[in-house]
Amino acid sequence: PPSKVLAETSAQVAQVLEAAKQAAAPFWLLLELQSCQDQLQNARQGLGGCYNALLGDTRWTPRLRAVLTAVSRGQAHWTKGRGSDQWLGAVEDHVEFLREWLSG
Repeated sequence: PPSKVLAETSAQVAQVLEAAKQAAAPFWLLLELQSCQDQLQNARQGLGGCYNALLGDTRWTPRLRAVLTAVSRGQAHWTKGRGSDQWLGAVEDHVEFLREWLSG
């Protein structure tokens, strides 16, 4: 499920971010990792909100409707309509690059 993949990727980003902080990594690396973490959090919030709305636990907002519409078309609303698989693959590749760069 997408939420599990997002949670796993988010956990990886958090681990790399923590390692970068401990290693006194360059500021740009910390910014890149924080940006990845923010994107993943935004995606998780959107998908989680849709899930809760589908269950009737929360009201549908224009944002949640837009997220649901985009996801049903295979797009990632939080990336301005980019394909969700393409976006997640790019984030995973980016995190792997940053992890490798950090490890030297």
